[in-house]
Amino acid sequence: MKKIKKISVYTSSVLGILIAGFLILAWSINYHPSPIEEVAVQCSENAPGIKQNARLKVLNWNIQFLGGRQYHFFYSGGQDSRPSPDAIETTAKGIATILQRENPDIVLLQEVDENAARTDFSDQTKLLLEKLPENVYPCRAETFYWKSAYIPHPQISGRVGMKLVTLSKYAITSARRLSLPQIVSQDFLTRWFYLKRAVLETTFKQTDNKTFIALNTHLDAFAQGDDTMQRQVMFIRNLLEEHDSNGSTWIIGGDFNLLPGKFQYEELSPEERKYYNPESELKFLTEKYNAIPSKNDLTSNEKQSWFTAVTDHPDQKKPNRTIDYIFYSSSLVRKESKVLGETTAIISDHAPIVATFQFEKP
Repeated sequence: MKKIKKISVYTSSVLGILIAGFLILAWSINYHPSPIEEVAVQCSENAPGIKQNARLKVLNWNIQFLGGRQYHFFYSGGQDSRPSPDAIETTAKGIATILQRENPDIVLLQEVDENAARTDFSDQTKLLLEKLPENVYPCRAETFYWKSAYIPHPQISGRVGMKLVTLSKYAITSARRLSLPQIVSQDFLTRWFYLKRAVLETTFKQTDNKTFIALNTHLDAFAQGDDTMQRQVMFIRNLLEEHDSNGSTWIIGGDFNLLPGKFQYEELSPEERKYYNPESELKFLTEKYNAIPSKNDLTSNEKQSWFTAVTDHPDQKKPNRTIDYIFYSSSLVRKESKVLGETTAIISDHAPIVATFQFEKP
């Protein structure tokens, strides 16, 4: 009996050590950012400040890790796990062509890979910049929102690294990473390996000593069944209210993964509706702040020209819904704006939003 007891104690001890070792390993290979972190800024000393009463052109784009549109990736129900090197190169050239043609002052990019197995461990920020005129964007800030030495998923089975990236012609004085609320319905182990959604906040000085802030984000997808999306939207709303109270001028662009309202939800197929709630959580932003596209844009006769996302399948050629936006503060005037829908449908499953703003005179 004593021998059996000793064996049982020994077995339990070994099992406990193995479990503890696994948990330590799982924690150590994953990314655990703090709620607020300072982000390194790379900026040329000669980069100018934003002039008083200037016009500012902004481009927002989820570039889907340069994956292109000839694939149906596994996370959208397909079989493909990664793009080919040739597809990555072709997509990078296509994005660089759009950036040169539109020539925005500030570029907000989502889903930019770095050191990820699916994209051959390259730094896609540098890959894009190499295809643009030298020093056209002398300043940039970037932060990871998915980073792991190994993801134990059969379609990934390797290292991941994905970033928010902000490029600028103007001097960035500081940058911060602000963690968004996570999906609470996930168990702790899943959360360790999962995306760590965030807002990348970059601060600029204007020549009149006022502050301009550009925010870049990518909210959760596949979070139906709990209040994750509402908590993330409210986090952003509280952040914008804080900037308003400080007298800062701001814009925020990103992939919000939310429809503009029930009017667009009802136009989707039953299969596509399952990713959204009928009453969009985005209302907590749209009821208070100006958006591009606006509700007027999205209910007009030209509403299809404001769609920003296309179903992730090669057979789907045109954007069929709106989930990407640029919101802007009341001290900015919207002068020109558009979505580059059909012209970029072969590049990414998201279309870029391009908007020009005028700083109001004091």
